[in-house]
Amino acid sequence: MRDIDSVNQKVYLMLNKFSPSEASVSVFEFTKLHPKFVLRYSLIYGVFQVVSVLLLAATGYFGIIRKMAAMGSATPSEQDILSVFSSLNWVVVAITFIVSIAFGTMVMAMALRKTVNNQEIGFYGLTWGKDENNLLFAMFIVAIIYIGSFFAAGLLGGILAAAGIAVEYATPVVMAIVTVAMIWFVVAVSQYGVISIANGRFKLKEVMSETKPQFWSYMGAYVLAFILAMIASLIIQGSLGAIFGMSTFNPENAKNLFPESFVAALRPNYILYYFCMGTFSGFINLAFVCVGSYAYHKKREGMQLDTNEV
Repeated sequence: MRDIDSVNQKVYLMLNKFSPSEASVSVFEFTKLHPKFVLRYSLIYGVFQVVSVLLLAATGYFGIIRKMAAMGSATPSEQDILSVFSSLNWVVVAITFIVSIAFGTMVMAMALRKTVNNQEIGFYGLTWGKDENNLLFAMFIVAIIYIGSFFAAGLLGGILAAAGIAVEYATPVVMAIVTVAMIWFVVAVSQYGVISIANGRFKLKEVMSETKPQFWSYMGAYVLAFILAMIASLIIQGSLGAIFGMSTFNPENAKNLFPESFVAALRPNYILYYFCMGTFSGFINLAFVCVGSYAYHKKREGMQLDTNEV
């Protein structure tokens, strides 16, 4: 087994280098090649955004946001907090959570199948099968590790404080270590979706072996993509907010981002705003998927490799 792992590690080191800058904007090349898929994917995202807003409005979540905003800088009492959360419709909250997880998994698999294997299966690319099961399992494992790390950091901070180490020194050090570790972890497992689809399975070791030899290239690609996405988001969200009277740059308009009830969420301005924002979000989501898929293909360009080994 160790001999096989050693061979695989050597193969990973032999893979081609990829350009972080090209990977960060690879979604545009993908759009040129598959315009209909990109449009369909973005529109599906837009529809789901509207459905999500309606479900959240039905839970009473937006009403809570408005109440908290009305409190301003005042510290809410325990009774205020209990009153706010007791108004939530927890049945709809559970339904919203399940639907969001299921949809998120399906659209991610849809995008990865197209960008990694150039496949479209199911209803307009949406289905549930082995790929979705692998992705759901991968997301669960990654989330457990990520959340567990924060609990471990909190425990470490408590131990240091109990040991007599000044909290003002211990806390910043622990937080700095956790921040660096989390950044490393996010980049190290960034290819979990691509590798799960390409290899037909999820193994954390395979994912981390994929990113380890070119760690800084992956980090650079995702940082560049994130910066571009933030700039585009400010422009698009600001423009749409101005058009529909929901500009986040104007406090008076910003509060209108949250419909006070389910009926209010059915207003045309809310439907159109969230549909447009959802469509844009779908494109941004696809852009990040393309970063990983581009890197995967570029590294293997011109090479004959067995995915059971690499």
